This record gives sequence, C-alpha cells and structure tokens, in this order.
Amino acid sequence: MERGDWTQAQKLFATAFRLRPDRYELQTQLAHALKEAGHVETAVQQYEQAAVRDDDALYHLCVLYAERGEREHAGACLAALLNRRPDSAGAYSAMTTFGLESGLPSALKNRLRSDMEEKMVSMIDRLESLIAQTRSLMVETVDAYDTIRPSCIPAPPPGSGNPRLHVVVDARKSEPYHVRTTLFSLIGSDYQNWSASIILDNPGFDHAVMSMFDLDSRFRAHTPDTWDPDAAAIGVLYTSAGISLDRHALAWFAHVWENYAISVWTCDWDHKTPVWDKPPHYARPVLNGAFDLDLLLADEMPPPLLGIRHFAQSATYVMSATERKRRLALLAMDGEHIAHIPLPLASVTRIPERSDQAREKGETLSTWPLEWEGSARLPSVDGTLTISRRNGRPALTCGPMPVETDDIRIIIPTRDCADLLKAMVDSLLEHADYPDQVRIMIVDNRSQDIETEALLTLLQESGKASILRHDAAFNWAHMNNLAVQASHEPLLVFANNDMRMLSPGWDSRLRGQLNRKDVGIVGARLLFPDGGLQHAGMMLGLAEGSPVHLGVHGVDAGAAQNPIYDRTRSVASITGAFMGITRQWFERLGGFDAVRFPIAYNDVDLCLSSRMQGRKILFDPGIELLHFESRTRGLNDSRAKIAWDQGELGLLFAKWGRFSTQDPFISPLRSRPSLRGLAPTTAHQIEQHIEVANAGFAKGI
Repeated sequence: MERGDWTQAQKLFATAFRLRPDRYELQTQLAHALKEAGHVETAVQQYEQAAVRDDDALYHLCVLYAERGEREHAGACLAALLNRRPDSAGAYSAMTTFGLESGLPSALKNRLRSDMEEKMVSMIDRLESLIAQTRSLMVETVDAYDTIRPSCIPAPPPGSGNPRLHVVVDARKSEPYHVRTTLFSLIGSDYQNWSASIILDNPGFDHAVMSMFDLDSRFRAHTPDTWDPDAAAIGVLYTSAGISLDRHALAWFAHVWENYAISVWTCDWDHKTPVWDKPPHYARPVLNGAFDLDLLLADEMPPPLLGIRHFAQSATYVMSATERKRRLALLAMDGEHIAHIPLPLASVTRIPERSDQAREKGETLSTWPLEWEGSARLPSVDGTLTISRRNGRPALTCGPMPVETDDIRIIIPTRDCADLLKAMVDSLLEHADYPDQVRIMIVDNRSQDIETEALLTLLQESGKASILRHDAAFNWAHMNNLAVQASHEPLLVFANNDMRMLSPGWDSRLRGQLNRKDVGIVGARLLFPDGGLQHAGMMLGLAEGSPVHLGVHGVDAGAAQNPIYDRTRSVASITGAFMGITRQWFERLGGFDAVRFPIAYNDVDLCLSSRMQGRKILFDPGIELLHFESRTRGLNDSRAKIAWDQGELGLLFAKWGRFSTQDPFISPLRSRPSLRGLAPTTAHQIEQHIEVANAGFAKGI
C-alpha cells in the first residue's frame, strides 16, 4: 500500500482475510486496494460484506456511491451508519461534502437532533463548569494585583483609522524625574500617532530632561500662556508629570473617540513603584465601573488622566490636577455625559525608595506626584453639591436643600407584624427634621391579627398615618401604585414595614438628593439587626444572573466595614425596601409594572427605566435603617416560590435583555461570582461594559 502497488496489496489482503476471517477490517482494506486498482465493482461487493460489521466500510461505501452519483445508495449507507454510530464524524463529513442530508429519513433526523441537543447542553454545562474552575484559579486578591495586572489591560479592538491624539502634561512645579517618567511612558506607547505639550513654569530651564524635546519632535515645551492645542488631534489628554501611561492607554482613548459620540472620558488608575533592576511594582488599584460624580467629589485624589474631544467644551484649558477634578465635576453638573474606560490606564508613579531617603537631608521632593494630602476636597461646587465629613467614615455628597421643604408621602404595605410596623412608623417620625411634613400611608393587605387592627386604628386616630385597605391578593407593585394615586405629595418613599430608621435628619438628606437634576431614585444603606450589611445598592448579573444586594450573602466578607459600601455612589439598582423618588418622575416612568412584577424585581425594573431615561440611581449611606428582612411575606425557601421568582426574573430579562444582567457600576476586572478578588478581562468584555454603561450614546460617529 505504501508503495502504491495496489495489485500486490489486494492479493496480500485477500490472503490475510482468508487466513483470518474474524478480522473484518482486513476485508475493508481489501476493498480499498481493489478500488485503487480499478476494480470498483468488486470493491463495492467487499465493502458491502464488510459493512455488516465494520463502520469504516460503511462510511467508505457511502463515499464511493456518492462519488459515482448514486445518491440513493449513498443516502441508505449514511442512514445505516448514523443509526449505528450517531456520533460518527465521518458520517457528518460525508453528509456535508455530498449534500446528503435531504435524503435522510425524517424520523432519523429528528432523533439525531434531539440526541445532539442533549449532548450539546451537557457539553455546555461541562464547559461552563470548566470555565468557572479556571476563573477561580485565575482570580487574585487585590493584594496580589501586581501578579495579575498584565492580563487585566488588553489592547483595544483594531480600529479602522489612526486618529491623532494630543497629550497635555502639567509639569509646573514638577521635578525632572517626574517629567521624564511621563515622557518615557509616551515614547513606549503602542500607539504612536500623538503629539505632546509639556506645560512648564520656565521652558528654558537647564536640565538634561530638556534634551528629550530636541530628540523627539513630538514634544513641545510651553507655558500656560503659549499653549495651543494640536489642531489635527481628535482629542486632548490631560495629565500631570509623574503619571505613567500604560502602553495601551493612548490606543484605548483613540478607540473610544473614534467609535462613540461622547466627548469626555476618564479611566481607572493604580500606583507604581519603580525598581531599577527589576520590573516595577503595581499596587492600590482604583477600579470603578463607570464615571461617578459623587465618588469623584468625595475622593481626595484627583483623576490622573482626563480626555476631552478636540473643540469640545473645556478642550483648550491648561489644567492642574485639582483643576481637572473641578472641571470634570462642572461638566457633569452641566449635563455633559462623561464616560469611563474601566481599565487602569494611568499609574501614579512613586520616586525610587532610595531617593526618598534623602528627606533626612532636608530634601522636599514629593514621594508621589499627586499627593493625597495635596488635593483638597472641594467643599462645594458652585453651591450645587455639598460634601460633609463624618468621624471615622467616608465623606458624603448631597444635593442642595430646596427653598421649600416639600411634603413626603411614605407608603408602607403591611400584613400583620404590628410590632415591626409600629417601630418603623415611630422611628421615621422621631428621626425626621420636619416630622409634620412626613405623611405616612399604611396599605393594609388582609391583616388578620387583632394587634394589627388595634395599631392601625391608633395610627389613624392619632394622625400619624392614614390607612388604605387593599382586600385583594398580594401584589406589592399594584398596592404602591394605588397608594400613589390616593395621595398628592410631591415626594414619595416606598418602604417595607419590617425596618427601623437610624439616621437623624433623613428627610432633609432625601430632599437634597431628590433636588438634583441628575438623580432619579434614592436608596438607603440597610443593616441586619446584628450590624451586618444587608444592602448597599444592588448589583446585576452576579448570582446566576439575578440581581443581588451588594455586600450581602458572602459577596464581600466584612462588607459593613468596607468604605466603598459607605459612600454616596451611583448603582445599577436599589431595593424597594426603601426607595425615594419624586412623584413627577415616578409618573413619567409609568409607576411600577404590576402585571409583570407583582412580587419581585419591580424595584429593579423601575431603576432600569430611570437609568434608560437619563437619571441615575443614587445609593446614600447617609440614610441608614435596620431591616428585619422578609418577615411579612417570607423568603424564597420553597420550590413554588423559587419557580415564581425565576418566572419574574425571566420577564425582567425579556424586557431589558443584557441591561438586566450587566452592571455598569462594577468594574469588569472584579471577579465573579463574588467580588472578593480580581480577574483577567478581554477587549470584548471591556467593549460590552462600555456599551452598557453608555446606553443611548451612538456608536460609529
């Protein structure tokens, strides 16, 4: 066979098969040799005899018939092979090559489809399990950020163009070391179509770093008065001397400006310590999912890198680090949409440790180019937002109090649980700055206990609350909609009966936050009775795709002490256990969807509607309550309840698609299914995150 001597090969195979008739594969080889020697009819006879026991013979007989144009015979062989071996790769190859699928019996095709679907589902399950195991092995804690960072910053998708970028480096009052750090990071960029203006107090000072301006024509030295933006650039990137740009940083900014109709972009950052004979050490990453004005204002660190499209508002200013922060805040409050690349594309670079030892000699070179202490918080931004400090806790942002303190209507559905209801009503009034302007409505849904009826009578007679009877099947969304229709106050709060207010002046904070034009819905920080964190906003797509409360059920160990869950911030959704909204905005959103979501996910649905119409969901830990969760309607602890919950979750996904499973406010670098560590990401995942975070802003400008 190897020599191509098919006449001799057929004789030897015939002899071998005669000596060993139990070796049916020898008969198949005999048929091969006969076919190659030109004895096709004899080969067909041998294939047919061998095919009784040998699948390979059946396959080759099918191919031989197909090559001769005998499609009916070929189809019969193919059907016989698939009946015998449904997973035969050769059978499917022959089917595709010769177009034999139409000749297969319908019953056989249906059975094969069913079998293949079961096998595919099983394979997908195994693959998902393998992916989850692999991701678990790849996850690193934040302390090990240096280990995983190289796989956390992918290159952007290839673009169709090569737009020019202009980088403005604020080097005023900077040391040459910091200037060189930034210039070298630009030279080492993977994206090379850029120019750079280095803003100096004195462009003529004599230091070796100035020779870089002579050696690379893309660098220009300017003072703030002499700087002009590069007219050929698509956008301007503002940074400070001492900030090291990742090699993919410029490419990512070029990509988003080329593909999204958004003018202003920010990114994440980390901290970098160079060591002369080793790779640099990276630590303390600041990883946000999307731009958040409240986090920006309450943070002492200004953003190291800010990008503004050329000719857009503020694109011609020279900005220091603090000025960048202020300009960014003002743009956001003026209604400018600010987008965020969720990658640490800028590194705040430390001076070498050995240099730092010179402090003993009275040297004053800053350890970091952007000192935390050197960037004061903005106490207010044009009187629009205020920042208040708390002892031992992160600062809080709040909107301005309205000139008139509007009445607040608090709607509390209940079914019995009189002890909890009384505590909730009393705590709301006791902790309010303006208790006379807090109107409480209890929606009684078929309470049975004598104690509850007595309490409702007492609350109504004392003027603490009005009672709305709802003698119908439980439908949380419908009950709240009815209560809104039966009231008139401009501000609304939907609240559970199983809670207790802890924050003095909660009503003033709520008024201030709802007075902001960028805020649609306000949620509170909820604690379990033992002090553990129960709610710090909701994250979408974490627990098998369903929404979960941030910081609860092992999502983040020690969450109650984690500062990120104690800061005013934008979130994807908040729970309806305590939800503040203006009547005007609630009615514009159409109220709660009582048809699709009578029990669960009505709060998430309303939050998604608010975000899609341009107003954010604000988590405010300045409003804090205890929550004795689900005492009234119970937990999802039975098959029937879980099945119902899954049905409502399916309706949520059918209505909102990927927007119900992807959370733009959690960094894609945070590991799933928990948020305890970091995990690698891909350019596709970053692109998906950017699209969800900036829904409504067109791609392809």
